Amino acid sequence: MCIRDSIYMKQLIALATLILLLFNCNNREVISYVQQIFDPDKGMIYIPAGEFIMGSDTGKPDQSPAHIVYLDAYYIDENPVTNEEYLKFWEAPDGGNKSKFTPEDFPNDPWPERAYRKPRHPVVGVSWIMARKYAQWAGKRLPTEAEWEKAAKGNTQRKYPWGDTPPEYQGKFRANFNTIYFAKDGFSTTSPVGFYNGKNLNTASGRSPYELNDMAGNVWEWVKDWYSPEYYKKSPYKNPEGPIKDDSNGKKVIRGGSWKNTSEEIITTYRKSMPIDAPFPTGFPAKNRSRNFRCPTA
Repeated sequence: MCIRDSIYMKQLIALATLILLLFNCNNREVISYVQQIFDPDKGMIYIPAGEFIMGSDTGKPDQSPAHIVYLDAYYIDENPVTNEEYLKFWEAPDGGNKSKFTPEDFPNDPWPERAYRKPRHPVVGVSWIMARKYAQWAGKRLPTEAEWEKAAKGNTQRKYPWGDTPPEYQGKFRANFNTIYFAKDGFSTTSPVGFYNGKNLNTASGRSPYELNDMAGNVWEWVKDWYSPEYYKKSPYKNPEGPIKDDSNGKKVIRGGSWKNTSEEIITTYRKSMPIDAPFPTGFPAKNRSRNFRCPTA
């Protein structure tokens, strides 16, 4: 069942969650279990309403100042959108319909062949416009930058989603990063979503405080917001949605870093911007082998 067809089920989830909260049950495992019983789609994580500290005073200038943000509650995908999920959209008559929403081909890795070979890898080669179209088709949307960051680090100031331990420590990997130089973890590009879970060989858990996967490394993730390096200086306290387009030079924010990036580029506060669907003057495309997205509910 597609998410856009499951409004009734979502109402049941909300009711069940409300009952638990009314009885003062804050156990995340219990709440998650009830949600999974009622939710035919699964794969989404509940992020409670409340404050968190966004940004950093010790990072690059566009990450500062650190400031308190309040967000309403929302659900967000546990994993980045996978090849198999995007393939359903791409093939659907009311979705991509095998049209301009086709992911980029890469050497020896064309679409849709790679979706059949690597179904659980994150879809790449998608522009912001393609990501938004998929989200609309699925009855979802792209997250705001604030929603993305809270999902990545919770209400604590941590360097990485899992804490402050480096992503490679004592022979264990918590993220897919820096593979363009080393590929020590066995992946030369993307890895299957959720691979860094502490159960697979040579991995430790790289999950966020809310149990989301791949919030650091593997693939950059598009968010809703236009980009401005000065936005944090004037960001509103409640539910910020980014600057107006005129302040952005036509670029959207991407977060999380990718398999190409260093350990300092996959931290929870690191920001980068890309044009939504056009090449840079250098020819570097918006539809890149390290671009992906995940969605909250609409």
